[in-house]
Amino acid sequence: MTTDFESDVSQLLKDFVSHRGFSHNETIASGKQEVVIYDSKACKIAFYKSPNDGEVNCKIGKANASNDDIGGDGWFFLNSLISGDEELSIEELLAAVPSSPKGFDEQLENLTEKLIEEYEMVIGALVKK
Repeated sequence: MTTDFESDVSQLLKDFVSHRGFSHNETIASGKQEVVIYDSKACKIAFYKSPNDGEVNCKIGKANASNDDIGGDGWFFLNSLISGDEELSIEELLAAVPSSPKGFDEQLENLTEKLIEEYEMVIGALVKK
């Protein structure tokens, strides 16, 4: 059964995944979060939604990373790969906080746009890990 979150991710990534050789690997739904995982020869992409935390986020995994633990070895936050793991000052962190909370749809759209725009750089950073 396809979930609403899986459908939303699929719709936003439709052209990207077909162009980049990704396919849907699996969707894992638990009480705490829902994870939608795509894979290719180069890497894995996991979008997850955590209703308890009010968060949608994206992780990039090495091709051999385990789907069972996207917090484990071989998985990295999209934003971390884009920033190059730079340490940000407290002022920079506070400046990045939105003035009002973003809904799940807006968070998902922002992450998808970042992934598409920065994909080549993300893959380059992943290879160095």
